[in-house]
Amino acid sequence: MFATCPVMPWGPDVNMAVGTNEKGWINLQGYLAQWTLTSLLDVNRTLEYLAYFGYRYVMADHENQLSAIIVTRDKKIDWQKRQTSRNVFQCNVIGCRGAGKTNFLQGLVDRSLDHPLLHPEHLSTYTMNTVQVYGQERYLLLHEIDVELTDELTSDDLDCDVVCLMYDISDPRTFEYCAKMYKQHFEHSNIPSLLVAAKSDLHPVRQDYPLQPAQFCASYKIPPPQTYSSTGRPNKDIYIKLATLAAYPHLKGISHENRSLWLKIGVGAAIAVGCGIVIFKYLRRGQSS
Repeated sequence: MFATCPVMPWGPDVNMAVGTNEKGWINLQGYLAQWTLTSLLDVNRTLEYLAYFGYRYVMADHENQLSAIIVTRDKKIDWQKRQTSRNVFQCNVIGCRGAGKTNFLQGLVDRSLDHPLLHPEHLSTYTMNTVQVYGQERYLLLHEIDVELTDELTSDDLDCDVVCLMYDISDPRTFEYCAKMYKQHFEHSNIPSLLVAAKSDLHPVRQDYPLQPAQFCASYKIPPPQTYSSTGRPNKDIYIKLATLAAYPHLKGISHENRSLWLKIGVGAAIAVGCGIVIFKYLRRGQSS
Protein backbone atom coordinates (compact mmCIF):
# COMPACT_ATOMS: atom_id res chain seq x y z
CA MET A 1 0.00 0.00 0.00
CA PHE A 2 2.81 2.41 0.85
CA ALA A 3 5.13 1.32 -1.99
CA THR A 4 4.83 4.76 -3.63
CA CYS A 5 5.86 6.53 -0.39
CA PRO A 6 9.49 7.27 0.54
CA VAL A 7 8.86 6.21 4.16
CA MET A 8 6.03 4.77 6.23
CA PRO A 9 3.68 7.51 7.48
CA TRP A 10 3.56 6.11 11.03
CA GLY A 11 5.86 4.49 13.53
CA PRO A 12 5.38 1.31 15.59
CA ASP A 13 3.21 3.20 18.09
CA VAL A 14 0.36 3.25 15.58
CA ASN A 15 -0.76 -0.22 16.72
CA MET A 16 -1.18 1.18 20.22
CA ALA A 17 -3.11 4.29 19.14
CA VAL A 18 -6.07 2.83 17.21
CA GLY A 19 -8.18 -0.28 17.01
CA THR A 20 -6.65 -3.61 15.95
CA ASN A 21 -7.86 -7.15 15.28
CA GLU A 22 -7.14 -10.23 17.39
CA LYS A 23 -3.67 -10.51 15.81
CA GLY A 24 -2.73 -6.93 16.69
CA TRP A 25 -3.00 -5.65 13.12
CA ILE A 26 -4.80 -2.40 12.37
CA ASN A 27 -8.36 -3.03 11.22
CA LEU A 28 -10.34 -0.83 8.83
CA GLN A 29 -11.83 1.27 11.62
CA GLY A 30 -8.35 1.75 13.08
CA TYR A 31 -6.92 2.68 9.68
CA LEU A 32 -9.53 5.40 9.17
CA ALA A 33 -9.04 6.60 12.74
CA GLN A 34 -5.27 6.85 12.25
CA TRP A 35 -5.64 9.03 9.16
CA THR A 36 -8.13 11.20 11.04
CA LEU A 37 -5.63 11.47 13.89
CA THR A 38 -2.81 12.35 11.48
CA SER A 39 -4.94 15.01 9.76
CA LEU A 40 -5.86 16.58 13.09
CA LEU A 41 -2.29 16.76 14.40
CA ASP A 42 -0.35 17.27 11.16
CA VAL A 43 -2.52 18.08 8.16
CA ASN A 44 0.51 18.78 5.95
CA ARG A 45 1.65 15.18 6.38
CA THR A 46 -1.76 13.94 5.25
CA LEU A 47 -1.64 16.14 2.15
CA GLU A 48 1.89 14.95 1.43
CA TYR A 49 0.86 11.30 1.50
CA LEU A 50 -2.23 11.95 -0.58
CA ALA A 51 0.14 13.22 -3.25
CA TYR A 52 2.26 10.06 -2.93
CA PHE A 53 -0.89 7.96 -3.37
CA GLY A 54 -1.68 9.86 -6.57
CA TYR A 55 -4.80 11.57 -5.23
CA ARG A 56 -5.86 14.39 -7.52
CA TYR A 57 -8.94 16.52 -7.74
CA VAL A 58 -9.40 18.90 -10.64
CA MET A 59 -11.19 22.04 -9.59
CA ALA A 60 -10.97 25.38 -11.43
CA ASP A 61 -8.16 23.93 -13.56
CA HIS A 62 -5.95 23.44 -10.51
CA GLU A 63 -4.97 20.00 -9.28
CA ASN A 64 -4.68 19.72 -5.51
CA GLN A 65 -5.26 17.52 -2.48
CA LEU A 66 -7.16 20.13 -0.45
CA SER A 67 -10.51 18.69 -1.48
CA ALA A 68 -9.86 15.75 0.83
CA ILE A 69 -9.68 18.05 3.87
CA ILE A 70 -12.76 19.59 5.48
CA VAL A 71 -12.04 22.80 7.36
CA THR A 72 -14.67 23.58 9.97
CA ARG A 73 -15.46 26.94 11.49
CA ASP A 74 -13.82 28.29 14.63
CA LYS A 75 -14.87 26.61 17.88
CA LYS A 76 -15.83 29.97 19.35
CA ILE A 77 -18.48 30.36 16.66
CA ASP A 78 -19.76 26.85 17.36
CA TRP A 79 -20.15 27.77 20.99
CA GLN A 80 -22.00 30.99 20.14
CA LYS A 81 -24.29 29.20 17.66
CA ARG A 82 -24.76 26.34 20.15
CA GLN A 83 -24.20 23.73 17.45
CA THR A 84 -21.31 22.24 15.50
CA SER A 85 -20.79 20.37 12.26
CA ARG A 86 -17.56 18.82 13.49
CA ASN A 87 -17.32 15.09 14.14
CA VAL A 88 -13.78 14.94 15.57
CA PHE A 89 -13.20 16.01 19.18
CA GLN A 90 -10.05 16.13 21.28
CA CYS A 91 -10.07 15.29 24.97
CA ASN A 92 -6.98 16.00 27.05
CA VAL A 93 -6.66 13.50 29.90
CA ILE A 94 -4.91 15.30 32.76
CA GLY A 95 -3.76 13.74 36.00
CA CYS A 96 -0.80 12.92 38.18
CA ARG A 97 1.66 10.26 37.12
CA GLY A 98 0.35 6.81 38.04
CA ALA A 99 -3.30 7.87 38.22
CA GLY A 100 -4.33 5.41 35.48
CA LYS A 101 -4.36 7.61 32.37
CA THR A 102 -2.54 5.16 30.08
CA ASN A 103 -5.00 2.37 30.88
CA PHE A 104 -7.85 4.80 30.26
CA LEU A 105 -6.46 5.69 26.82
CA GLN A 106 -6.08 2.03 25.89
CA GLY A 107 -9.62 1.34 27.05
CA LEU A 108 -10.91 3.55 24.25
CA VAL A 109 -9.50 1.04 21.73
CA ASP A 110 -10.59 -2.01 23.76
CA ARG A 111 -7.23 -2.85 25.26
CA SER A 112 -5.62 -2.83 28.70
CA LEU A 113 -1.99 -2.76 29.77
CA ASP A 114 -2.05 -6.51 30.41
CA HIS A 115 -3.17 -7.24 26.83
CA PRO A 116 -0.95 -10.05 25.42
CA LEU A 117 -0.22 -8.10 22.21
CA LEU A 118 0.52 -4.78 23.90
CA HIS A 119 4.09 -3.48 23.62
CA PRO A 120 4.83 -0.99 26.45
CA GLU A 121 7.79 0.48 24.58
CA HIS A 122 5.46 1.51 21.74
CA LEU A 123 2.71 3.10 23.83
CA SER A 124 1.37 6.34 22.41
CA THR A 125 0.14 9.41 24.27
CA TYR A 126 -2.77 9.46 21.79
CA THR A 127 -5.61 7.04 21.10
CA MET A 128 -8.58 7.54 18.78
CA ASN A 129 -11.79 5.66 18.14
CA THR A 130 -15.40 6.29 17.18
CA VAL A 131 -18.22 6.65 19.70
CA GLN A 132 -21.94 7.15 19.27
CA VAL A 133 -23.39 10.49 20.37
CA TYR A 134 -27.17 10.38 20.13
CA GLY A 135 -27.03 8.05 17.16
CA GLN A 136 -24.29 9.94 15.33
CA GLU A 137 -20.77 8.55 14.91
CA ARG A 138 -18.07 10.86 16.26
CA TYR A 139 -14.31 10.49 16.54
CA LEU A 140 -12.92 10.93 20.03
CA LEU A 141 -9.20 11.62 20.40
CA LEU A 142 -7.67 11.12 23.84
CA HIS A 143 -4.38 12.85 24.60
CA GLU A 144 -2.52 11.94 27.78
CA ILE A 145 -1.06 14.84 29.78
CA ASP A 146 1.30 13.44 32.40
CA VAL A 147 2.11 15.79 35.29
CA GLU A 148 3.65 15.85 38.73
CA LEU A 149 1.77 17.19 41.75
CA THR A 150 3.51 20.57 41.46
CA ASP A 151 3.42 20.97 37.66
CA GLU A 152 1.57 23.79 35.92
CA LEU A 153 -0.38 23.27 32.71
CA THR A 154 0.84 24.84 29.45
CA SER A 155 -1.26 26.48 26.74
CA ASP A 156 -0.96 23.28 24.67
CA ASP A 157 -2.32 21.28 27.60
CA LEU A 158 -5.42 23.50 27.60
CA ASP A 159 -6.05 23.25 23.84
CA CYS A 160 -8.88 20.74 23.57
CA ASP A 161 -12.66 20.36 23.23
CA VAL A 162 -13.22 18.65 26.57
CA VAL A 163 -10.95 17.88 29.52
CA CYS A 164 -10.84 14.70 31.57
CA LEU A 165 -9.41 15.27 35.06
CA MET A 166 -8.31 11.92 36.46
CA TYR A 167 -7.41 10.93 39.99
CA ASP A 168 -6.60 7.63 41.71
CA ILE A 169 -9.25 6.75 44.31
CA SER A 170 -6.65 4.75 46.27
CA ASP A 171 -4.17 7.64 46.48
CA PRO A 172 -5.26 10.51 48.79
CA ARG A 173 -2.95 13.04 47.10
CA THR A 174 -4.20 12.90 43.51
CA PHE A 175 -7.60 14.61 43.66
CA GLU A 176 -6.22 17.88 45.03
CA TYR A 177 -4.30 18.47 41.79
CA CYS A 178 -7.46 17.94 39.70
CA ALA A 179 -9.41 20.35 41.91
CA LYS A 180 -6.74 23.04 41.68
CA MET A 181 -6.39 22.73 37.91
CA TYR A 182 -10.15 22.93 37.45
CA LYS A 183 -10.43 26.09 39.55
CA GLN A 184 -7.39 27.67 37.89
CA HIS A 185 -8.06 26.86 34.23
CA PHE A 186 -11.53 25.44 33.55
CA GLU A 187 -14.01 26.91 36.00
CA HIS A 188 -14.54 30.06 33.92
CA SER A 189 -13.63 28.69 30.47
CA ASN A 190 -15.88 27.31 27.75
CA ILE A 191 -14.16 23.92 27.92
CA PRO A 192 -16.39 21.32 29.62
CA SER A 193 -14.82 19.03 32.22
CA LEU A 194 -15.39 15.54 33.53
CA LEU A 195 -13.81 14.05 36.65
CA VAL A 196 -12.84 10.39 36.44
CA ALA A 197 -12.16 8.28 39.52
CA ALA A 198 -9.67 5.72 38.22
CA LYS A 199 -8.74 2.34 39.72
CA SER A 200 -12.26 1.97 41.08
CA ASP A 201 -11.60 -1.72 41.72
CA LEU A 202 -9.33 -0.68 44.61
CA HIS A 203 -10.41 0.44 48.07
CA PRO A 204 -11.26 4.17 48.00
CA VAL A 205 -9.59 6.49 50.51
CA ARG A 206 -10.45 9.95 51.74
CA GLN A 207 -8.81 12.58 49.56
CA ASP A 208 -6.53 15.22 51.09
CA TYR A 209 -8.78 18.11 50.08
CA PRO A 210 -11.49 20.05 51.99
CA LEU A 211 -14.19 18.90 49.56
CA GLN A 212 -14.43 15.27 48.57
CA PRO A 213 -14.85 14.60 44.81
CA ALA A 214 -18.65 14.27 44.82
CA GLN A 215 -19.02 17.37 46.97
CA PHE A 216 -16.64 19.28 44.72
CA CYS A 217 -18.63 18.39 41.60
CA ALA A 218 -21.92 19.40 43.22
CA SER A 219 -20.41 22.67 44.43
CA TYR A 220 -19.04 23.63 41.01
CA LYS A 221 -21.98 22.24 39.01
CA ILE A 222 -20.06 19.69 37.00
CA PRO A 223 -21.07 16.05 36.38
CA PRO A 224 -20.39 13.69 39.30
CA PRO A 225 -17.14 11.66 39.24
CA GLN A 226 -17.22 8.78 36.80
CA THR A 227 -15.63 5.54 38.01
CA TYR A 228 -13.24 3.63 35.78
CA SER A 229 -11.26 0.43 36.17
CA SER A 230 -9.16 -1.45 33.65
CA THR A 231 -10.00 -4.67 35.48
CA GLY A 232 -12.87 -6.56 33.89
CA ARG A 233 -15.07 -4.82 31.36
CA PRO A 234 -14.20 -1.09 31.05
CA ASN A 235 -16.91 1.53 31.51
CA LYS A 236 -17.37 2.64 27.88
CA ASP A 237 -20.08 5.12 28.85
CA ILE A 238 -17.38 7.54 30.01
CA TYR A 239 -16.08 7.96 26.47
CA ILE A 240 -19.60 8.67 25.21
CA LYS A 241 -20.08 11.28 27.94
CA LEU A 242 -16.79 12.96 27.03
CA ALA A 243 -17.74 13.11 23.35
CA THR A 244 -21.21 14.41 24.24
CA LEU A 245 -19.76 17.19 26.41
CA ALA A 246 -17.43 18.12 23.53
CA ALA A 247 -20.29 18.15 21.01
CA TYR A 248 -22.51 20.31 23.26
CA PRO A 249 -20.10 22.60 25.16
CA HIS A 250 -22.73 25.30 25.70
CA LEU A 251 -24.41 22.98 28.20
CA LYS A 252 -21.49 23.24 30.60
CA GLY A 253 -22.76 23.70 34.13
CA ILE A 254 -25.92 21.68 33.56
CA SER A 255 -25.84 18.52 35.65
CA HIS A 256 -26.10 15.18 33.89
CA GLU A 257 -28.61 14.32 36.58
CA ASN A 258 -31.04 16.63 34.77
CA ARG A 259 -32.35 13.72 32.73
CA SER A 260 -35.25 15.60 31.12
CA LEU A 261 -32.99 18.21 29.53
CA TRP A 262 -30.48 15.68 28.19
CA LEU A 263 -33.37 13.58 26.88
CA LYS A 264 -34.64 16.61 24.95
CA ILE A 265 -31.15 17.11 23.49
CA GLY A 266 -30.99 13.48 22.42
CA VAL A 267 -34.45 13.57 20.86
CA GLY A 268 -33.61 16.82 19.05
CA ALA A 269 -30.42 15.35 17.63
CA ALA A 270 -32.25 12.21 16.53
CA ILE A 271 -34.98 14.28 14.81
CA ALA A 272 -32.33 16.34 13.00
CA VAL A 273 -30.62 13.19 11.73
CA GLY A 274 -33.97 11.68 10.69
CA CYS A 275 -34.98 14.80 8.79
CA GLY A 276 -31.64 14.83 7.01
CA ILE A 277 -32.13 11.24 5.85
CA VAL A 278 -35.68 11.92 4.62
CA ILE A 279 -34.59 15.02 2.68
CA PHE A 280 -31.66 13.15 1.15
CA LYS A 281 -33.91 10.30 -0.02
CA TYR A 282 -36.46 12.77 -1.39
CA LEU A 283 -33.84 14.68 -3.41
CA ARG A 284 -32.28 11.48 -4.66
CA ARG A 285 -35.68 10.18 -5.79
CA GLY A 286 -36.32 13.46 -7.60
CA GLN A 287 -33.03 13.23 -9.47
CA SER A 288 -33.68 9.64 -10.56
CA SER A 289 -37.10 10.57 -11.92
